[in-house]
Amino acid sequence: MSSGGTETLIEFRNVYKAFGEKRVLDGVDFKIPSGKITAFIGKSGSGKSVLLKHIAGLMTPDRGEIIYQGDSTEKARSSFKNKFSYMFQNNALLDSMNVYDNVALPLVEEGRLSKSEIDEKISNLFKLLDILDIKTQYTSQISGGMQKRVALARALITDPEVILFDEPTTGLDPLRKNVVINLISEYQLKFGFTAVIVSHDIPDIFYICDHVVILNEGKIGFSGSPLELESIENETIKSFLNSQEHLLSDLMGLLPCLEFDSRLKLLESSDSYYVSTFRVDGFERFREKVGSIASEKLINVLARNFSGNQSAVNACRANDSSIRVCFENRDVKVNDKIIDALKNDSFFQSPSFLKNREGVSIKYTSNKLADLNQELAEKTLVKF
Repeated sequence: MSSGGTETLIEFRNVYKAFGEKRVLDGVDFKIPSGKITAFIGKSGSGKSVLLKHIAGLMTPDRGEIIYQGDSTEKARSSFKNKFSYMFQNNALLDSMNVYDNVALPLVEEGRLSKSEIDEKISNLFKLLDILDIKTQYTSQISGGMQKRVALARALITDPEVILFDEPTTGLDPLRKNVVINLISEYQLKFGFTAVIVSHDIPDIFYICDHVVILNEGKIGFSGSPLELESIENETIKSFLNSQEHLLSDLMGLLPCLEFDSRLKLLESSDSYYVSTFRVDGFERFREKVGSIASEKLINVLARNFSGNQSAVNACRANDSSIRVCFENRDVKVNDKIIDALKNDSFFQSPSFLKNREGVSIKYTSNKLADLNQELAEKTLVKF
């Protein structure tokens, strides 16, 4: 039994796998809880798909044990194969078959059920998945979202205990991606299967999963709940999880927060440095009106005007609406030059900003590096 009384369905103990001289799995240990959603995440080429094939029994480890419900024998592995189903990245639906025939295919190949039994089973499942009215259509005639439902129906039709999802949202736009994530969550609750998902959808996948396993350079970097992951202190894992933030920061010439803080510690012995925080007040409302791209341009304006200042030592993105800048030798003063530089930035003349600027202002605080813990009242730098 795993923590919290949840039964462990599959356990990896000190599993190794190599292809030639390349070691893909390097002493892997983790547990998959029964009846829950487990997400596997990691960088491209980290071995996630190899891990999935080991879970399904399609590969065997060079060393170590894979234990299915407490049994590590070859007999247990072979019998457990029949309890798995697979939802492929590209759905793997056959163009030459209609929806009904695509879903019926695994049952027809098994040969255990009569035609009437297959009809009844498919009809019941199609009603639950709300795809009964498209059963005679071909895959080319239905939307991408509906194709995902059909692929899920085919994965469910054999009543599996475990469904493996290999990057199920690959190639989908954000709207369809969210539909698929919600689809997995909704029907996992309805049918009670164990879901194992390989995904790059961070942080979206964390909202539906119960357990997270992070694979990093062939080893398990983390295994636990999303809430436990949120409080982890490992810098490598944090860096991976915040990769989108780091990309935006790089584009703006900003440091990752961890690196910014590390550099501040090197300057602590000097009292000639100041740290200023510039915050866009009303940022959330502005983002709701104009979208993420335009709102990120607003943060980019702050970065361009302040981190590019000749007295700026370094800067970072503090959160969605703020940047922090370390200045040498002087405090940042509110003066006409700074205000004019901001107001004259081309972004503030754009139609999207002028139309939605109501309630937006830029505020700041500035502390001596030695007094960072001292709380100061924010001052308004620019009000639009």
